Amino acid sequence: MVLYHSTTNIISGKFKIKGNSGFGCYFARTISDSQTFGDITYKVRILPKHTLIFNDNEVKGKGFFNMSKEMFDKYSKHYDSIRWNQKGKLKEFLVLNTDIIKSYELI
Repeated sequence: MVLYHSTTNIISGKFKIKGNSGFGCYFARTISDSQTFGDITYKVRILPKHTLIFNDNEVKGKGFFNMSKEMFDKYSKHYDSIRWNQKGKLKEFLVLNTDIIKSYELI
């Protein structure tokens, strides 16, 4: 799957799971959705194997946004990623294990 990640800092090496506002690394389906988080954008190829899927409003109260260490520890024991679908389409994708990020390029 190809997704987009935007940031305010250049990425060198691996993506980081611990960010400024929580755990996990967030990706968007489109460049424009991604760019709400920064003006440096990467096109990223991800190969998840064990994804937890939330649909529509199921993410409320689950710790998906600004994920705490406790929630990260809970989810990452069983899943390598979390997918949030809204009206049947990918809204946001959260990587919990950077091993599933296979390549990335600055666009």
